[in-house]
Amino acid sequence: MEPSENLARFSWSLYEAQPTDSIVFSPVSIILALSMVYLGSQGNTKQQMTAVMFNGDDDEKHFENNARLLMSSVESMNDEYAKIIWHVANRLYVASNYDLLDSYTTSIKSLLSSEVEEMNFTQKAEACKQINSWISKKTNGKITRMVDDLDERTRLVIVNAIYFKGAWDTVFRAEKTVDDNFFVSEGHAILIPMMKAHGTDYFYHENDDCQVLGLPYTTTNMRMYVVLPKSRFGLQQLEKTLSGKKLLELFKETRIEDVRVTIPKFKLEKEMHLENTLKSLGVTDVFDEFKANLSSITHLEGLYVSEALHKTFIDVNEQGTEAAGVTVVKVLPMSAIIAMKTYTFKADHPFIFAIVNMDTNVILFLGRFSAEFAWKLYALEPEQNTLFSPASVFLALSMLYVGAEGNTKQQISNVLFGKQINTAEIETPLQVLISALKSTDKDYAKIVWKLANRLYVSMAFKILPAYQKELEKLLSAEVVNIDFTKGAVACDEVNKWVSEQTNEKITRILDIVGDSTTLVVVNAVYFKGAWDNEFYEGNTSMGTFYRKEDDVVELPMMQQTNDEFYYNETAEWQILGMPYTAKFLRMYVMLPKKPSTLSKMEQSLSGKALLEAMNNTRQEEVQVTIPKFKFERQMCLDTSLTKLGMADVFDQFKANLCRVSDKAHLFVSNVLHKTFIDVDEKGTEAAGVTAIKIVPLSAKMHPQKYVFTADHPFLFAIVDTRFKALLFLGRFTVTLLQCLMHHLLFCRLTMDTKQLEPVVEFMWSLYRNSSSTSKTSSVFLSPLSIVNVLCMTYMGAAGSTKDQLRDAMFGSVAKEEQIQNFIIFLIDLLSAGKERDKGYNLNAASRLYCQSGFEILKSFTDRLEKLFKSDMALVNFADSEKSRSDINSWVSDQTNGKIDQLIQPGVLNDLTKLVLVNAVYFKGDWAVKFQTNRTIEAPFYLSANNHVQIPMMTDKRKFHYTEDEDCQVLSIAYKGNELALYIVLPKKRFQMEQFESKMTGQHLQELFYESSTCEVTVTIPKFKLEHSLKVKSTLQQLGLTEMFDCSKANFSEMSKTSQLCVSEFLHKAFVEVNEEGTEAAAASAAIIMNRAAFVQEREIYFVADHSFLFCIVELENYLPLFIGRYYGPSTE
Repeated sequence: MEPSENLARFSWSLYEAQPTDSIVFSPVSIILALSMVYLGSQGNTKQQMTAVMFNGDDDEKHFENNARLLMSSVESMNDEYAKIIWHVANRLYVASNYDLLDSYTTSIKSLLSSEVEEMNFTQKAEACKQINSWISKKTNGKITRMVDDLDERTRLVIVNAIYFKGAWDTVFRAEKTVDDNFFVSEGHAILIPMMKAHGTDYFYHENDDCQVLGLPYTTTNMRMYVVLPKSRFGLQQLEKTLSGKKLLELFKETRIEDVRVTIPKFKLEKEMHLENTLKSLGVTDVFDEFKANLSSITHLEGLYVSEALHKTFIDVNEQGTEAAGVTVVKVLPMSAIIAMKTYTFKADHPFIFAIVNMDTNVILFLGRFSAEFAWKLYALEPEQNTLFSPASVFLALSMLYVGAEGNTKQQISNVLFGKQINTAEIETPLQVLISALKSTDKDYAKIVWKLANRLYVSMAFKILPAYQKELEKLLSAEVVNIDFTKGAVACDEVNKWVSEQTNEKITRILDIVGDSTTLVVVNAVYFKGAWDNEFYEGNTSMGTFYRKEDDVVELPMMQQTNDEFYYNETAEWQILGMPYTAKFLRMYVMLPKKPSTLSKMEQSLSGKALLEAMNNTRQEEVQVTIPKFKFERQMCLDTSLTKLGMADVFDQFKANLCRVSDKAHLFVSNVLHKTFIDVDEKGTEAAGVTAIKIVPLSAKMHPQKYVFTADHPFLFAIVDTRFKALLFLGRFTVTLLQCLMHHLLFCRLTMDTKQLEPVVEFMWSLYRNSSSTSKTSSVFLSPLSIVNVLCMTYMGAAGSTKDQLRDAMFGSVAKEEQIQNFIIFLIDLLSAGKERDKGYNLNAASRLYCQSGFEILKSFTDRLEKLFKSDMALVNFADSEKSRSDINSWVSDQTNGKIDQLIQPGVLNDLTKLVLVNAVYFKGDWAVKFQTNRTIEAPFYLSANNHVQIPMMTDKRKFHYTEDEDCQVLSIAYKGNELALYIVLPKKRFQMEQFESKMTGQHLQELFYESSTCEVTVTIPKFKLEHSLKVKSTLQQLGLTEMFDCSKANFSEMSKTSQLCVSEFLHKAFVEVNEEGTEAAAASAAIIMNRAAFVQEREIYFVADHSFLFCIVELENYLPLFIGRYYGPSTE
């Protein structure tokens, strides 16, 4: 949910919870103050606050983005608008010498720009005075007394202050203000001063229930909205029909109109106690002394919110508005009576244990005695004593992830992070993990923990410099050359390093390496920690341990009772946290209440649930009995990781580690893991090592021969090798070629790939929907050109029309900055082809044709010029033939004469106001041309019983090639090796429709990534196609309905004087593929009128003698510029 929508939803929830008299409050102030509490919360407390404040979205990244956006939006007003005063400030007052967690103070400073100040709360009067003085200063003296009293036990006071002063863009004249009736209820009116004005710059909307008025301030970004029920006493009834979302929609639907305005001149001051309001919304635990969990603020004691106050002031007069809001949250410690009970924790039957850094929630070691990634691995182990180091396995696999691509990378990402994530996004979690393992604090002399990553590389093998640089940057890894041909000597060298890193607790991880071993990834983790309260050795005695109900053994059991253990329990289990001398490090033991139910408890847990259980513990007095134990464990993780979904990296034919080396096809032969732990009265010593052996794909491993015969419909693409970008993507069929400019599967460094996934799927949907109505007839289109014109249209849209365009192309979460970055990237890439001599020509141009005398907004034309490098031409659409000829002539010039009649007679008339046009042209010669004397007439198969003879180009040499169970993929490079033609050939000759229905933009890009160089015997058609298309119905199917609906379309960012809508959307494209290379062109036009007008080493054969898909692709990002489907030559 967008930050604005979420704030509106939360605001309306607060509004509905208030009594029916006059109210005013600042939802921004309240949510910012509560966000400071939220950042310190955990467990059910956090879940409740998430549900109410953020609609249940517990993605930390979303919260961070929302917080930063909210802070930047309120802070930016100060600098940009001279006539607007707009302050927001957050401050945390903390008791003198009170120990807050560094992670908490860092979060509130970085995300909420909060100041932190120590305060002596025992001096209550002075503390109140200082807090009130700060509030008064921040609100320009409008709120002067907020805190009247403080409990001397107060630990924190959280304060947010917000102040606004804005002048009307059109001020009310004081002499027109008169006392007039204001109707309070049926038969009851009072006289109050009413301000009156008549203007044409007000924003106005109405429906059956209400009128909505927007009064702009001197900055166009700020307005005061007034929602007036049409029924004089119908406000309560109107409120029942509204929501935060509907309120925003009402505001967005306002348009500049001529309005006579009468509104009260008023001043309000209100104070609210937020506790009951928030409790009624579901935020209860944070106010409950026995349930509150604010353990991310401090580990010293339990805290809860004792009081939450909010006070606001507003003055609306003829000059403008002045308003202030303050929110104060008081935080106290839980009473001592809570910890009076002594709990018994007797670990005399199988249990789970973990060593955890509570500052970062990093699980260093996890074991069973008889989070998500860690738990999944743990759960796959058999029911015996188990120990592994999730941190060690995670870091070793991260070294593998950095070198992976395609499906291999996605599988590793899903296992490690629970989702697909790019390399840039792993930097933060890796830094958290590495800092958790490498931190050293002089105050904790009894704590030792070490982390080391190393990559051993065969003397005869070269890794890519970029891979080595990433390992060093992200994982602080060393790269060491080694001679694996020496076998035992190489093993000894690796084992010696492991032994040194683990304090000799693990002395051997490798037993054998051979000539084929190319790389060995190794991670080592070592921990030694003393208990904060050691167990007394004299209390240790032999006791009974119940392995099962009928199976017992005698073990040494340590015993201790103190009130500094961390404890919690449910009906099924108990959990105990035993702190080390660094109190943010603890060992947790999770004990089922019945000896035989460990496996049942494990089945009910997950990594997230395990962390929540740990975070929900509180300091209690506990009588502890726990075994003294020592064991080590070695395991091979290949099977476990494969079961979790990480299969490809172990498959010699599917593994893709091309970021490690581009000279060899590598795969993982083994993942080994070894651990050690010793728990006694003094503390804990533990070590973990992970080793990953990587070998090359041997020539012996691919004896199978492949044949690539493109004798039926196929896909093709032209790719930019620099950016892995698909410039053109198409389908070749018997009577059909569809070519999409599918420009953005991957992007330059300024673009976020995940954010562009909706654009990729939108372009693919354009292709699929356009071809679905003509499955065996010629269709050829360029989504890139269409998207270009849609983006130009987007720049002139507003309200829900703009929302539809954004949602369809970029997804509902896309930000304006991201969309503009995409447009800049798009235009830069398409115009770069004419600026360099690379052996090909690639460029695009956009133009706006405008009716002479039509009042178009300068802001709109400025945006088109800045972002699209578009110029404007004035024409007289009443002379339709002349204007049509002008537009078609310009398009023909831009496309080297290949698109000459984009706009047909009858499309333009005197109601036409604007035409937005884009043209794209590409011409590239093959890096190695096909020999014309090798072109032969050969059959192309249309169906099982039908084929035609067409010219087929043939060659046998090195090409980029890959395949999967459904298709073969061939790449043919253009001069300069920056662009290439990709052909995707279904393995089943007459299954193009089924093949396309399964295909997605993302999977297509993966296929292009996975190709590698090998010798291929190629047979592909020589062809030429062009096609005209009306795209309107396709766009409507994809959700773009409002722009074509003349009763709803909103293009108020193009013109304020005319109500416009799109009457038609035209597209035409051309492609020719021959022995020399490829020439392709496309043009799109949106016709806009007044609403009044409408109410490997092997021998491979690639013979493209049946339907195929094809793309012209930019290779650095694999962006498809054109996409098409070919069914063969036209029968027309």
